[in-house]
Amino acid sequence: MLKKTAALIPASGISREFGTAYWDGSEWWANVRGELLMARWIDPIQPQQGGKIVVDIMSDGKGLATALVIGAYTDQPRPSTGSVLTVGVDEIVFSGDDGGTYSTKWFVGPIGGYAPGDPVMLSWDATRATIIGEIPVIAPPPAGAPLPPPVAAPVDQSGQETLICTASDTWGVGGWG
Repeated sequence: MLKKTAALIPASGISREFGTAYWDGSEWWANVRGELLMARWIDPIQPQQGGKIVVDIMSDGKGLATALVIGAYTDQPRPSTGSVLTVGVDEIVFSGDDGGTYSTKWFVGPIGGYAPGDPVMLSWDATRATIIGEIPVIAPPPAGAPLPPPVAAPVDQSGQETLICTASDTWGVGGWG
């Protein structure tokens, strides 16, 4: 079935397909429509067994095709921030800003540096979240602190100025003289 698709791609054309990543124990394959394709992978894709991938199949116009995995995909974007719910011995459970609950064993810094309620920044690799740090809270200025004075409005000027001449000269054949 996929061979017919590759044959229909015009020379230098591309067909975008959706599939899953498959690890056979020695190398990664792109599983597209049930067929395993040897493919190149855009770096730094970190595939996961059965993870959803996007594959571009390109024709050379001579009956040969090349597959390039251009990325993984999800049905909805993953959250970039969240709040710590619980801190375990080696795992942190957090709620994402999308309302979902997640857990991870990947975090920057000591696990004891996180506490329930801490707002955290997240990064995702192959469906695994990494907590890259606590989001600092910007405190408002202390009450009663003087505000800086407002910047004065520029003074309107006419653009004209009267000057007293101190010297005069003319241009001639030999230059100024």
